[in-house]
Amino acid sequence: MEHGACSPEFLPRNINQVYNIQAKLNLKQKHDSFYEVYLWALQYPELILKIELFPYVTIVQQHPETTKHIRSLGGLIDPIVYHYDTTFNVGKFFTSILTVRHSLFKGSPLIQVAVMYHETTAESAHDTFFEMVAGRLNLNSQNTVIVTDRERSIINAIRKHLPDATKLYCWNHLQKVIFSISFSYFA
Repeated sequence: MEHGACSPEFLPRNINQVYNIQAKLNLKQKHDSFYEVYLWALQYPELILKIELFPYVTIVQQHPETTKHIRSLGGLIDPIVYHYDTTFNVGKFFTSILTVRHSLFKGSPLIQVAVMYHETTAESAHDTFFEMVAGRLNLNSQNTVIVTDRERSIINAIRKHLPDATKLYCWNHLQKVIFSISFSYFA
């Protein structure tokens, strides 16, 4: 017998070696993205708030330390101004980010509070996001201002989960509407 894969030194001697070889081969198999997110959630359960796979993929993530910090701002910053927008399409998914204007820092920077990766911009996705995030941050108070665009699905989800918060429209989005109306008027 020639030296190679069929050589006796490469053949398993018993059933345990067969199981060990099979286990090693299974470890080398690649997993799809959904399984990787699942493993990520198992490793960091405090980071991933929700994973939905049906009817649309929705993943909501929020870091617990950021949550604690933002909750501690109640009483220090009045009002707390949040910004929420579906920023851009990333391949087949969208990314929506909730940020806070942190006025205790020089320049009042925006700080990311929570993020959602989602397959659809339907109201159900934003509904899931605010359902998971609103209670953790105590967003539904008169001390809360939320600035967003005029996207109907976002507005409806905010009205449902944040009825007491002050809702404002983003100036950049309003300027685009005003410009398009002005442009069409003079065209």
